[in-house]
Amino acid sequence: MKVIFFIILVLSLTGVIFLNAYGEIIFSYTIGKEGTGITEFRKPIGIHIDEEKIFVAEFQNRRIQILDLDGSFESFIDLDGRPHGIGVYRDRIYVAVWAEKSHVDIFDKNGERLSKIFGFERPGDIAMDDQGNIFVTEYDTGLIKVLDTNENVVKRYDTLLAISNNHSELTGITLDSSGNIYTSDYLNNKVVKLDSSGNFLMEYIVPVEEGGTFTMPTNVEIKDDEIFVTDISNKILVFRTNGDFLYSFGESGKGDGQFSAPHGISFDESGNIYVNDYFNHRIQVFTVDDTFEKTDHEASQMDWFSELINWIRSFF
Repeated sequence: MKVIFFIILVLSLTGVIFLNAYGEIIFSYTIGKEGTGITEFRKPIGIHIDEEKIFVAEFQNRRIQILDLDGSFESFIDLDGRPHGIGVYRDRIYVAVWAEKSHVDIFDKNGERLSKIFGFERPGDIAMDDQGNIFVTEYDTGLIKVLDTNENVVKRYDTLLAISNNHSELTGITLDSSGNIYTSDYLNNKVVKLDSSGNFLMEYIVPVEEGGTFTMPTNVEIKDDEIFVTDISNKILVFRTNGDFLYSFGESGKGDGQFSAPHGISFDESGNIYVNDYFNHRIQVFTVDDTFEKTDHEASQMDWFSELINWIRSFF
């Protein structure tokens, strides 16, 4: 354990590392900066990784930017509104667009528009189930709308309205392999789990030591059995799907591993984490090292040591 502490101390003085009882979240690199050019962003909001490509929705630049995983530029797709969420499924790009007539844009991977679906009030985010049905959250109404493979709205779930005094602003959405729905309510500081029919299953609870509540959660994404929530508190909060809180990482600021209103989050096949850092106009990439397991005693030592490291780093 002393050897591990020494290695972590060296790493922490030369880079950004977040320790928790489940491993290490290590800052890896940044993609982009503020601007309108290639590999530049203005308010990156939605992100989806598919087949070694990063698809980024830029709210202020009104476009989709497509990159390789190392950040190399591939192409732009210009939009006629401000994009919010984005999903890439079955070789199609789905974009939730805020405009005078808000809609969902559908493109092929060459950037050719295939269709445009109207009838939304500021759509928030997009997910797809195994049958090809599209789930769209609405920021203005608090509804989840379900579209069939013919792009027709066939269901509307108002579960969040029912538990939130008829006022909700839904942002992120993701589905697990069983079809359960996870969504974030920006207005009411909630993240909830619904079954595949939209029935309420549970609400995720933030521990007191992490603030006791979400602060305007902006997005939610699933990785294996873990739910990652981006939050205006400038942290990423991680839970098991059963509701157990695991850990958080991030803090306020402009440096490595710091955020200013993180929004979209996605993962590559290696498990690396990509986070849209909205007001810092960049994407931050983190690696996860969970190769060693710790006893409860070792975990408590790690928590203590993490605090010590943060104190030491404040002098550098």
